[in-house]
Amino acid sequence: MPPSESPAQRLDSWKEIAAYLGRQVRTVQRWEKEEGLPVHRHAHRRQGSVFALRAELDAWRESRRALVALPDPPVPSPRRRLRRLPFAAAAAATAAAILIAFFWFWPRTAPPPPPPPSAASGRWLAAAPQTIPIGQDPRLIAVADDGASLAISDGQSGLVTVLDPRTFALRARLAASSAVAAMTWAHGRLYAAVQDASQLEVFDPARPSSVAVVPLPAPASDLALLPDQNRLYLALTYAGLAWLDLADSSLHRISTPPCPARLALGPSHKRLYVAFQCGGLGGSHGHDAVGVLDLATNTLTARFGGPPQVGTALAISPDASQAWVSQGDVCVAPQYDHTGCQPGQRSGINLFNLGDNRFLKNLPLSASPGAIAFLADGSRAFVSGGDLSVMDANRGSVLERLAGLDARSLALSPGQRRLYAVLAGSHSVAVFTATRSQCAPPAANLISWWPGDGSADDGWGLNHGVLERGAGFTPGRIGQALRASGEAQVRIPRDQSLLAQSPFGLAFWLRLQPVSTATLLASKSAGASGWQILERSDGRVEFRTGTSALVSPRSVLGGWHHLAISLASHADSTLYLDGAPAARTRLDLRLLSAPQADLILSHADFDEVAYYGTPISAAAVQLLARLPACLASN
Repeated sequence: MPPSESPAQRLDSWKEIAAYLGRQVRTVQRWEKEEGLPVHRHAHRRQGSVFALRAELDAWRESRRALVALPDPPVPSPRRRLRRLPFAAAAAATAAAILIAFFWFWPRTAPPPPPPPSAASGRWLAAAPQTIPIGQDPRLIAVADDGASLAISDGQSGLVTVLDPRTFALRARLAASSAVAAMTWAHGRLYAAVQDASQLEVFDPARPSSVAVVPLPAPASDLALLPDQNRLYLALTYAGLAWLDLADSSLHRISTPPCPARLALGPSHKRLYVAFQCGGLGGSHGHDAVGVLDLATNTLTARFGGPPQVGTALAISPDASQAWVSQGDVCVAPQYDHTGCQPGQRSGINLFNLGDNRFLKNLPLSASPGAIAFLADGSRAFVSGGDLSVMDANRGSVLERLAGLDARSLALSPGQRRLYAVLAGSHSVAVFTATRSQCAPPAANLISWWPGDGSADDGWGLNHGVLERGAGFTPGRIGQALRASGEAQVRIPRDQSLLAQSPFGLAFWLRLQPVSTATLLASKSAGASGWQILERSDGRVEFRTGTSALVSPRSVLGGWHHLAISLASHADSTLYLDGAPAARTRLDLRLLSAPQADLILSHADFDEVAYYGTPISAAAVQLLARLPACLASN
């Protein structure tokens, strides 16, 4: 869990949120509905709960300073209002109040849980990628629209390698006049902007030695193709924007401020988003602005910015609802003022609502994002920049992460089944193929899911874990797993969705180390209340609540084993090993709940931890135990 989501930074009710903002509960609820106040929700079995993060509220309050400065409207006395009503109206109001109270206090069906990861998304980083050695210093990658060509540029020279993505056989080697700053495909030709010259170079892989040169007013830092109008837009360093007519190679200047750095085309092809640098379009040093260019008129119609960011990476969500803007190194580089950076923050992505261009929140990252790419269905966002991360684009959580790859640019195949990542450290391109099956636990009554794929984030809800005392990751049953050996532990801060006031289910893959005395593996307990999972000295596993326990009949030492506990109030509870029932008994669940306790994982390796709000069926346990087979469907 990032520092901005620590318990000290979290407000866990409407009352706490209202007190923090100095307003009435009714006012902040109205702000959440009408003004975009950043409030998060959990869906539970019978009710919902809310929470907010102080950092997000502070950012929202800064953007809405004039609104927040207004006092709350006075609340008239209900008694005085009724005195002014005629008898019939008063009777109607009383009846309405009774009806509202009836529906308010009557047990309600819980809101539906968040949608499961789409089957098309699958797992992306779980299986080892295919790696293609590429030159000395691979930097940029571009896939042709027809999928027939894959171009990779070299950062130390003008060399561009063109591969056939089906076989990765060499199609051509192209020689630009210097290192390539940006490139894109159009009509089977590669358009390359070079770093050290004010020109665009056009290559045909079928004739590698033939190069067409288009003079430019200044070097270009990025390109964006508008295919339906045969236009190529260019970000010209210190010279604003321009577009190239691909039919006649005529160049057309656009009246804009200098220093456009990155371009992102909106999904409807009606707007072009431009990340400026050096204070362009009303930004400032370390707080760069993003402009919105109307492509029908080629005029800038809006801008947004404010939080710390520099124009190094920019992407628009497929539904055109959000802009994701890289912060770059603005929170660590000494030349910036670091205003708005959280303590200890290194980098991240700023999210903006494109409905009104307001800042939504920041997604903290450990390194500056170099590239951001979305799946067409909007379910996933891929982020490179040292690490390679796969993020849930709706929740902003990290589902998968491979650390230390020195990943640079990214590209998706036209069929959205392959992810290409340029890896500078290994001088190669990594090809990741998504699993075709869902590779996720059964969704019914699922509360939280920690896949452990290089992240302790909750892949289903918002109960993100915190790595403590040296906890980390290790190869697991599917991708990576959570490592909490020795004194290390993974802590999931207490949340209402994990109160365990009623029977629940818990399932995970477990790899044990031998112990000499009973050792705690997982717990949510405080004093005599709550529950614990222990490893005995003989390698057996025990689930305990109060004075009752479920104990495995055999040792589970040696390799990975799947463990599941299904608790029942008025029947036997069951402990499953490797998908089969291993022990049953009636447990005393009266002391099951420990609402103030965190969920702790320790002294073992854990993978695919799934927490259910109800007992798990035998069929669901079998599905969970067979889940690693999803990797065979690549």
